[in-house]
Amino acid sequence: MKNRKFNIILLGLLIFMTLMSVGVSKICAEEKQEQQVTVAVKKLPYGLSINPVRVNRGEPVIWVNHDSEPMKIKFLTKVEIACFPVNFYTDLFGHYESILIAKHVVASFCFIDKGEYRYEVHRSIKVGDKVEEEIVPGKIIVVE
Repeated sequence: MKNRKFNIILLGLLIFMTLMSVGVSKICAEEKQEQQVTVAVKKLPYGLSINPVRVNRGEPVIWVNHDSEPMKIKFLTKVEIACFPVNFYTDLFGHYESILIAKHVVASFCFIDKGEYRYEVHRSIKVGDKVEEEIVPGKIIVVE
């Protein structure tokens, strides 16, 4: 009996992992036909460019690190409800923060509530012999 419960839990976990590997965009796309995936961070030759991103509720936003240095995303605005946060966790105050995102790694977030959400992208940059932290502000605007 215990072995059967373990197998059922393991099967459920495998199904969950398979669904997550399919991707947030495919799961959310079933809910809304015209669904799009929004890339929030675009790397330019001289640093990051983060423009305010406008998305519909339930639309995933994906941050892609194309830089050789890792980056971290910290939300300044508390997000009450999110669907499928990938590579994010909540800090002690309930704000979402990403893990350290290495080159070619992504983090994604799906917003449920309308509103404006401010965040910062933190990354280390080499300036001469020193390593400094660059902090670039960003904003997600969630509409109906």
